[in-house]
Amino acid sequence: MKKIKALLIDLDGTIYQNEKLIENTLSTIKELEKQKIQYRFITNSTTKSKKSICVYLDSLGLTVNESRICTTWHAASTYCFNNNISNVKILTLAKSIESDLNGLNLVNSDPEAIILGDLGHKFNYQILNDIFLDLLNGAELIALHKNRYWLNNERIVLDLGPFVSLLEYSANKNAIIIGKPNKEFFKIASSDFNLSNSHIAVIGDDIDADVKGAQDANMIGILVKTGKYIEEEIKKSNVNPNYIIDSFSHILDYL
Repeated sequence: MKKIKALLIDLDGTIYQNEKLIENTLSTIKELEKQKIQYRFITNSTTKSKKSICVYLDSLGLTVNESRICTTWHAASTYCFNNNISNVKILTLAKSIESDLNGLNLVNSDPEAIILGDLGHKFNYQILNDIFLDLLNGAELIALHKNRYWLNNERIVLDLGPFVSLLEYSANKNAIIIGKPNKEFFKIASSDFNLSNSHIAVIGDDIDADVKGAQDANMIGILVKTGKYIEEEIKKSNVNPNYIIDSFSHILDYL
């Protein structure tokens, strides 16, 4: 239990829920800093930039520097840079994610890759068919994550994953999944910890994206019983979290 020296902390469902900080979050963050535990916030949100996340957290009472946040947009732009991809088509509801894109050239036609974020209720036949045609013409599909569902105003709703699977099947092409549970995402998020992965814990409310992703990256996977935690889903899962805790504040018991 004492081997945890750094944390990658999920946001929605772990730090806040229903536009409120989860109880004892602020005091827990202060204690992490007091104990000099390194931490970063990670998110599979496809609709917010680092800057907008900071603004939102500040409105909830938690002041965070952008350097403490790793987004899927940042990870996607890093992937494109490392693979010499420059002309991309962006599909997302996000309005201000350009600051996380690190100079990618945004195009409307003949993209080398499509970066697919959450479109929510705007997903329709025409949009999906347009993406399908781009994929047939050789574009790569870069999905910011492949989560099956998420908690929206206390309702479980479809997330990006089902649409990614639809496109993979129709184009007979595997998507490149950038966000959690991709190992590369955790590598990027923890790059300045200078620690062995075995000393880093990922804490979140998604047993696949957070816990399995962490364990596949040789990190410690901790599941919280807040957010979209569903007891029956956990019982059916083949994933065994290293620890299951009631809420984020209980992480202090494992440091």
